[in-house]
Amino acid sequence: MKTNFFLLLIIALISVSCAATSSMSSGTSGSYSEIAADGRIYVIGSDKLMEKYSNIEAGHAPHLPYTQTYLGLGPNGETVIMEVGKKGTELKERLLATFCKKNGKMEGPCAM
Repeated sequence: MKTNFFLLLIIALISVSCAATSSMSSGTSGSYSEIAADGRIYVIGSDKLMEKYSNIEAGHAPHLPYTQTYLGLGPNGETVIMEVGKKGTELKERLLATFCKKNGKMEGPCAM
């Protein structure tokens, strides 16, 4: 019974997440996910990490090997930890643009 509850809770969080904490879309060049944990928002965009953390329990922070941290960028002032590519800036730029658009941000790093 507890397993079903947690499964439903995770599904509910993913469903509601389009507007808030967790949303996922797929595709090699368009993967995007937000995971809220420990008062932070983790933004993931590579297929490898999307697959690895697709079943992460609510509230558990993922480990991202290469990141850029944005203090206070979240919709409620949360710190945003964004995956970046090992080489180049394409992943970071795409994730930042997507995050800013989804969260209605236009100041700071979102002011492009």
